[in-house]
Amino acid sequence: MVSLERKRLGAFVTISLLLCLSGQSIVGQGSNDSSEDTLPKVPASLIRDVGPYTRMSAFGLAGWHPSKRELWAKAITPSYSSISGVTEPGSSPQPHTLIPSNVYDVYYSPQETSLVYVKDTDGNEIFQLYAFDPNRNKSALISDGKSRNTEPVWSNKGDRVVYSSNRRNRTDIDLYVVSPNDPTTTRLLAEADGAGYLKAFDWSPDDQTVLFYNWLSTNESYLYVVDVASGKKTLLTTKNGAEKVSVDFAQFSGDGKGIYLTTDRDSEFLRLAYMDLATKKVTYFVDIKWNIELFSISPDRRTLAFVSNEDGVSRLHFLDTSTNKQRDLTWAAIGVIEIFRQSRNLRSALSSSCEVHRQTTRNNRHSRWTRQSGASRV
Repeated sequence: MVSLERKRLGAFVTISLLLCLSGQSIVGQGSNDSSEDTLPKVPASLIRDVGPYTRMSAFGLAGWHPSKRELWAKAITPSYSSISGVTEPGSSPQPHTLIPSNVYDVYYSPQETSLVYVKDTDGNEIFQLYAFDPNRNKSALISDGKSRNTEPVWSNKGDRVVYSSNRRNRTDIDLYVVSPNDPTTTRLLAEADGAGYLKAFDWSPDDQTVLFYNWLSTNESYLYVVDVASGKKTLLTTKNGAEKVSVDFAQFSGDGKGIYLTTDRDSEFLRLAYMDLATKKVTYFVDIKWNIELFSISPDRRTLAFVSNEDGVSRLHFLDTSTNKQRDLTWAAIGVIEIFRQSRNLRSALSSSCEVHRQTTRNNRHSRWTRQSGASRV
């Protein structure tokens, strides 16, 4: 999932463009003021050229249908957001879920029957967590409406989410757990202990443990597990002498006896690794001289898909967890790759220029599933 920091940058760029264009009626007409500060006229041809970009709708990835070949795309407009189904490449997206505007992201349960989303008000970045009932098309506030709440992670059963929040003292970022259907079940799960930013990554297969990290800086973060019932924390990664170590992402193995993670320990890059929870021994899988920025494990835990950032371009790879053999997939387009679990399989798609593309893993066939509207011919 794309980080809020990256989205804030995108929002800043978009807002800057819109602000420039919003003044076109004034600047384009010029001014009778003959002072040196008078702005030059904006050519009418330029206004026409950039116009389509202010009217287009952008499609992002929301996931795949849990049981059939149907892509779910997020449509972002100034007045609302929606989740649309695309049944085949090039077909028109059919909205099936409408959610409010200013939504930063949506998070479906593993069963794809429920969702929560995070939104703020007028860009104030005081994000609130909401539960959404697709059947009644209604939202319900889960968080307290005052604190900053981000990055919810669903349990495997789909009955709880754990999320980051500064609810306790408006400063420290702790972890809270809640049943989305009942906000009164909210409780503090793990405290930041006066420093850092706690962020959850995954639930153990039996939903008894949550895997998370304490982020201190870009170069320093520590991985923990916490018992959901007791709140007892266990540190998994420690300092490497005087060297600061970063952990970027982590997930449980299928048997819950180990975790997959990305770390820059003993390397200048984030590498994909496996840690045995009993011995804390770390084994590295591949030696790619680029950062591994994303990975996901298939539901049967036999295949691990991961994305490397190679000189600013996303590359998709697959790893057989039983043989540790790697297979690479070449995309016909350039953009941001995202990986989703679907029932028994992993499905991946790519966002490029407000469009969604898919590349099959068997025959490497490329297809464009959605096109940007309004500016598709620009």
